Amino acid sequence: MTLFADQQLLVQAGLFSGWLGCLLLLEHWFAWRNAPLHRWRVRLRNLLLGGSGALLGGLLAPLASVQVAAWTSAHQFGLANLAHFQGLGSSLAGYLALDLAIYAQHRASHRWRWFWRLHATHHSESHLDATTAVRFHPLEIGVSLIWKAATIAIIGVPVAAVIAFEVGLSIAVLFNHSNLALPARLAHVLGWLLVSPDMHRVHHSVQRHEADTNFGFCLPWWDHLFGTYSRSAGNQDPSLRIGFPGGDGPATGSLTALLLLPLRIRRPNDRVA
Repeated sequence: MTLFADQQLLVQAGLFSGWLGCLLLLEHWFAWRNAPLHRWRVRLRNLLLGGSGALLGGLLAPLASVQVAAWTSAHQFGLANLAHFQGLGSSLAGYLALDLAIYAQHRASHRWRWFWRLHATHHSESHLDATTAVRFHPLEIGVSLIWKAATIAIIGVPVAAVIAFEVGLSIAVLFNHSNLALPARLAHVLGWLLVSPDMHRVHHSVQRHEADTNFGFCLPWWDHLFGTYSRSAGNQDPSLRIGFPGGDGPATGSLTALLLLPLRIRRPNDRVA
């Protein structure tokens, strides 16, 4: 199963890289907002930060989603396995459960001070593009990995559902962070099926009452269900201010500064110390 998991990770990495490249090209032609000068430096920094998270994920390989799902299946562990709930219904339920778990984790990262310290790294720039999707502190990646592993083990999510979720999440998170200007009608239709760039930009607003909305990464339904969906008109406005006060200054001007940012920030509306 280790070989199978490694192959799955390679395929997922290939899809992720290819989709990232496509989105960066599309952003060049159909930009929602013109990129600042020397944006390539920030993109490189984001990719390096994402790479450091991937390295940490490699150290925690036994907790990788597919590995945990394979273990629960082999040992008939988890609620679904104990209830003999299998087949397509089990896979669909497992997919939804994982997406709900990520939504809950994201809400917690805005509510709990210690968690926000890690998550602030993701919110600390004033321009979004597809590379922002990997701008996460490595320790937050570690927390997310453990959280997903626990969810999979407790529920007994099937391997197929885990693979589908990981691939779907990778595609969705790159898309909804992208700097793409979508036609209004297309954005409206997509907004009922998945988290669109228009919907997610509001979540990166400098205004905290907007930043504390639209927590979904893949499916938008949890925000509607739990009352955290924002219909702010700012999501179509290129003048929408993104980030948080002081978050795009010297304290985030290097990879080292991003890694140390949790020591300098407390709440979403705080300035960097």
